[in-house]
Amino acid sequence: MIKTFFMKLSFVIPVLLCLISQPTIAADSCQTILKLPIETTLIKQQIYWFNLGITIPKHFKCCQKNLKNNFLEFIPNTENRDNWSETILSQMASGQEVHIFRLFETLKKKFQYSTSALTILEECIKYKGPDASFGHFSIIMSYEYNACKQVTLAKYFAGHDSYAGFQYTVALTPDMTENQAIEKLKTFVQHNTCLCTS
Repeated sequence: MIKTFFMKLSFVIPVLLCLISQPTIAADSCQTILKLPIETTLIKQQIYWFNLGITIPKHFKCCQKNLKNNFLEFIPNTENRDNWSETILSQMASGQEVHIFRLFETLKKKFQYSTSALTILEECIKYKGPDASFGHFSIIMSYEYNACKQVTLAKYFAGHDSYAGFQYTVALTPDMTENQAIEKLKTFVQHNTCLCTS
């Protein structure tokens, strides 16, 4: 196991969470499913709520005691917060206007500041609405942190005054290539995440 790095977005302060904007948890003996709400205004100034669904693999555990936290970190069951081979970070916030472009640039700058040899492998940003009131971005980055090569895929959605997203990071081992790590990240997104209205 290798000590690895993750980035927590912290520029939305204070975070004002109300009951409707808390994460919904569905847990059983096999997996934990997070539903992170995103409020947006798309049509005729009507407010709609979307949920970013994230299914956490059954061999991961949560590092926080309270699954209602707006910031959660998951690592493999046999590892710890200081030494893990991969991590899934979920985050949401509500109560202050969030712009998808600002969110995107803030994430990149934090990685640039905290890591070395940062390379952006893929990035995509899209938005809807006349004032870009709803948007999302995804980015895949490789970098070094504490002499360890890592690859992170981050995906975030922002609404009128809230955002939700996740980062999945894999620390490369001697027998893992960067392409293999990227494929693992993309497979997780394809099979373990979704955006829905319920």
